[in-house]
Amino acid sequence: MDAKSSDDVARSNDGASLTSEVVANRLEARFSANPEPQIFTYLGSRFLISVNPYEALESQSDAAAAIYAEDYRNTSEKRRGLAPHVFAVASNAYLHMRQTGLNQSLVFSGETGTGKSEAKRLAMRMLSFLRPHARRDTQMFDKIVEAEIVLEAFGNAKTTSHANASRVGTYTELQFDELGRIAGAKYSDYMLDRNRVTHVPDNERNYHVFHYLVNGVQSDERSKFGLSQSTHEYLSRPGTIQRLPGVDDAAQFQDLRMAMHSLGLRDKYQECIFQVLAGILELGNLQLEDQKDTTAAEAAYIKNVELLEHVALLLGIDAGNLQQAVTYHTRMIGRELCT
Repeated sequence: MDAKSSDDVARSNDGASLTSEVVANRLEARFSANPEPQIFTYLGSRFLISVNPYEALESQSDAAAAIYAEDYRNTSEKRRGLAPHVFAVASNAYLHMRQTGLNQSLVFSGETGTGKSEAKRLAMRMLSFLRPHARRDTQMFDKIVEAEIVLEAFGNAKTTSHANASRVGTYTELQFDELGRIAGAKYSDYMLDRNRVTHVPDNERNYHVFHYLVNGVQSDERSKFGLSQSTHEYLSRPGTIQRLPGVDDAAQFQDLRMAMHSLGLRDKYQECIFQVLAGILELGNLQLEDQKDTTAAEAAYIKNVELLEHVALLLGIDAGNLQQAVTYHTRMIGRELCT
């Protein structure tokens, strides 16, 4: 875990031109290192390149985080030089915040399946090691962990590249007091992949929370949450994935409910949330039929009207307005709204 000359690809190139091929070769060499892949490499003083190992490594453990935390607290000149790591990046950001009082930013960027969410979790874990541990601070950090569970359930899904890929961008703001203790957190989500709800790609899965709900809800709660259908079109389209190996959706649903409860979302609020989710799923089972009379003004009609009324009730909207939205397509042409 000690530092090496090859830790920074920008500084170890002996002044030669830094090309994408040079960077790729260096990353490959570090990833092939023994006894464990070196998945982190610096690119100058402001960038850290991370390679997703698709497995748990010792360098990602709490024991490794403790080593970086010890190095952070070591103020002597004999500080141990440590290998590149997101633990080190988080430590430096925390140190600069404490020393200057200025806001710090960590940006996790990359293609899907490259390990951004895991890198973020490691950074959060490192901050949990560094902060002073007061009772109020610990309670706040526990809430942040619970919030991550909820956001992951609603924003992550199985893709061809990763079983727990984030399908939404997230801005997370951690707020600290003057003593470096966690004082609060703020989350903003953006660019949610909404198409996934109705059109799941082949060999992928819908958002976790839908599968948690249908597999985890108790029999006496199905009617309360509004799940009237035994199967759902949005979850069972041929070619898509319904079950993940090693994942118990029912157990995950209970963990989700506990996390929501600890965040202040009591049973009545959870019931409203799950009813909306059920309404979305039931919406996919509406059957639209073409009008037999081709001269009719209506292009289509809903065959299972009772289900339409049930969905409208779950979503808290008028059934007639829902039918209008489902059977008609409205588009702005020029300055006119055409149906």
